[in-house]
Amino acid sequence: MGGSWHRVNGCGCQHRYGLYARELRLVLYDNYRIFVALSLFLVVSPFGKIRLGSSDDRPEYNYPTWIGMIFAAGIGVGFVFWGVAEPVLYFDDPPDNVVPGTAEAATVGLRYGVFHWSLHVWAIFGLVGLVLAYVQFRKNQPALISSAFTSLMGDKIAGWPAKSINIFAVLATAMGVATTFGLSALQMSGGLSYISNIENNFLTQFTIIGIVTVLFMVSAASGVNRGIKYLSNVNLCSRRCVITLCDYCWTNHLYCQQLC
Repeated sequence: MGGSWHRVNGCGCQHRYGLYARELRLVLYDNYRIFVALSLFLVVSPFGKIRLGSSDDRPEYNYPTWIGMIFAAGIGVGFVFWGVAEPVLYFDDPPDNVVPGTAEAATVGLRYGVFHWSLHVWAIFGLVGLVLAYVQFRKNQPALISSAFTSLMGDKIAGWPAKSINIFAVLATAMGVATTFGLSALQMSGGLSYISNIENNFLTQFTIIGIVTVLFMVSAASGVNRGIKYLSNVNLCSRRCVITLCDYCWTNHLYCQQLC
C-alpha cells in the first residue's frame, strides 16, 4: 500500500507540476505578446515622435553603425550560438510529446528559435532601453535602473529602494555578461578545434575568455565613438562576408549536384 500510495502521490505531484509549468508558460507568452504590442503601439503612435534628447539633438550614428552596435553589444553571441543550437536541440528533444527527428520536431524547433530570438526578445530589450534613454536624455536622470522608477514613486525611491534595485540590476547584468563570455568561449573553442588541431578544453576556453576580456576592457575604455563603434562595424562587415560566402558555397554545391 505504501509503495502504491507513493506512486500515485508522485504521479499527482508530477501532474500538478505540469499544470503549474503550463500556466506559467502561458503567462510568460502573454507578457511577451504585450511587450510586442506595446512596442508596435509606440512606433505608430504620437509617442514614437518623442526625441530621446533635446528638441535640437540629432542622431550621432548612422543606421548601419547603430544596428552593428545593437547586435554586437546586445544579443550577438546569444543569437549566433542559440539561433542555431536551439532549433537543433528541440529537433532532437522536442517538447509536448512530439516525436524527435521528425518534420514536426523541426517545425517546433524553428518555432521556438524564432520566438526566442526575433520580435519578442527585441521588444523586451527595446522597451527597457527606451525607458532608460528617456529618463536619462529627456529627464536628465542618472543612467541607473532606479531612475526609471522615479516618476512612479517620487522621493520614496531614494535610499535603500534605489540601492536595492541597482544592486539587483548589477547582479543580473554580471550574470548576463558571464553567460555571454561562456557562450562565446564555447563557440570559439569548438570552432577552432573543428578546423585546426587546437584542443577544445578548459585551457583553450580560459585563454579565449582572457582575450575577449582584454578586448572588452580596451573597447569600453576607448568609449562608444571609437572602440565599440569600430568593433561593431568590423563585426557587422565580417558577418556579412561570412553569410555571403556560405550562401555562395551552398549555391555552388547545389548546382554541382544538379549537374552530376
